[in-house]
Amino acid sequence: MELLTNAQMLLVFACSFLVSIWFLRWRAFYRRLPPTPWYIPLLGSPQLYSSSMHLQLTKTGQKYGGIYTLHMTTSPLVVLSSYSAIKAALVRQAVDFSDRFTFPFSSKELRLEGSVLLSNGIQWSARRRVAMTALRSFGVGTRSLENRVNEEARYLCDATDRNCGTPFDPIHIVKSAVSNIVCTISYGQRYDYNDPVFRTLLVNLDTIFRASAVKTILFGMPFLNSLPPLNKLKYAYKALTKFNEEMVQAHRATFDPDNIRDMIDAFILEGDKHQEEGDKLKEVFREDLIWRAIHDMFAAGTDTTTYTILWLILLMMEYPDVQTKVQSEVDNVIGQSRPPSLTDRAQMPYTEATLMEVQRFRTVAPYVPPRAVPRDVEIMGYSIPKGTQVWVNLWGALNDPSHWSNPECFDPSRFLSDDGEHVIVPEAYIPFGAGRRACLGETLAKMELFLFCTNFMQRFTFIRNSTTPLDLSGRIGITFIPRSYETVVVRR
Repeated sequence: MELLTNAQMLLVFACSFLVSIWFLRWRAFYRRLPPTPWYIPLLGSPQLYSSSMHLQLTKTGQKYGGIYTLHMTTSPLVVLSSYSAIKAALVRQAVDFSDRFTFPFSSKELRLEGSVLLSNGIQWSARRRVAMTALRSFGVGTRSLENRVNEEARYLCDATDRNCGTPFDPIHIVKSAVSNIVCTISYGQRYDYNDPVFRTLLVNLDTIFRASAVKTILFGMPFLNSLPPLNKLKYAYKALTKFNEEMVQAHRATFDPDNIRDMIDAFILEGDKHQEEGDKLKEVFREDLIWRAIHDMFAAGTDTTTYTILWLILLMMEYPDVQTKVQSEVDNVIGQSRPPSLTDRAQMPYTEATLMEVQRFRTVAPYVPPRAVPRDVEIMGYSIPKGTQVWVNLWGALNDPSHWSNPECFDPSRFLSDDGEHVIVPEAYIPFGAGRRACLGETLAKMELFLFCTNFMQRFTFIRNSTTPLDLSGRIGITFIPRSYETVVVRR
C-alpha cells in the first residue's frame, strides 16, 4: 500500500513538474507577443467572427498602437493594422514577413501545391517569375492589351446601353467583362456574357469569394468540410478545379512551343524546360500542378477588379459632383470621337485621383492572405515566435488617421496637388499591398480600371434608382464588396 502511495506521489510530482514547465514556457511565449485583447478560450477572439471584421480589426489596432495579437481558437495570430507596422514588417523586414501561412491540414484538402499566391520559397519565386514574364509578354501595360481591354469595354458599354432607362444590377456584365480579360490571358479565349459554361464559372467563383474567413478555414479541415453549410462551397471549389484541370489538358493536346497562346502555355513551356533528373525546378513545374497557378490568376484577377468597378459606380451615384468632374475631364482630354488610351492618364489627374480614392475608401482586399514568420522575429519592440500567423490589415493602413485626414470621407482631392494639376501618391497608399508579396496583377488592374472607367464616363451617367439613401456599408467575405444595388443609366 505504501509502495502504491509512493508511486502515486511520484506521478503527481512528475505531472506537476511538467505542467509547471509548460506554464513557464507558455507565459514566456505570450510575454513576447504584442498586446492581446480579451478572447474566449477555445473559441478565440470575437473580432474574427464579426460581420464587419475589417472595421473591428482596425478599431482594435487604433487602440493597441497598430500591432496586436488575436486568437483563432487557441492559436495566436499577430495583426499589423497601421501603415507604420505594415511598413516595418513588409518593407524593412521583407525577408522575414514574405512567407504565406497555411494550415497543414488545409494544404492537402484544398490542393494548394502549385499555388502562385500561397506557396513559399523557390516554389513561389519560380512560379511568380513565370507569371510576371507571361503577363509582360501578353502585353500588360502595352498598346496590344490596351486595344483588347477597349474592345471588351465596348462589349460592356453595349450591354449597359441595352439597359438604359431601366433600373438594373450591373454585377453580371461588369464581372463578365473583367473576367474576359483574365480569360484571354489565362485561357486564350473570351466568352459571350451569356455562355452557360462562363456563367457557371463565375457563379462558382462568387460562391468561393463570398465565403467568410471562418467558413473558408473550416472548409480546409477534412473532418469538417462535409458539414451541410459547406456543401455549396465544396461543390463550387471542385467544379472550378475541374474546369482548370480540363483547360490544362486541352492546352497540352494542342501545345506548340513556337506559339505560346496564354498563361497555361507559358507554364507548360516552363515545365518542359525542366525535365532532366536532378533539375530542382522539375517538381515545381509539374504539369499536374499547373491548374492551381491558373486558378489563382483567374480568381484573383476577376474578383478584385470587378468589385472595385462596382464600388466606383455606386460612389458615382452617391457623389454626382465627382462623376460630373470626371466626365468633364474625359470630354476635355478624350472627347467623343475616339476610345480612351493609357497615354491619356497623364492629362487626367482628377480621374486618376478618383480611382485611387475608390480603392482607398472601399478597398476590396481589406486584408491579404496571412503571412508566417520563418524564425523568431523582433519588430516594434515585440517578439514574434517562429511559425506565428501574421495578418496584414490594409483597411487599417488606408484608414489610418495619422496618415489620412478624415479617412471616413470620400474625397478624391486628397490625391491632388493644391492646383489640381498633379497626382500625389502618399506613402501610406497601399491598396495592392507592399513588399515582396505585393499584388503581381497591379499593372493589369490599374490598366483595366482606367479604361473601363473612362469608357463608361464617356458614354453614360449613372444615377440612383430612387431617393432612398445608398448603402455603402458593404459585405465582407474573402473580399469586401458592395451590397446588391440597382443603377439607372442615362446616355450622354
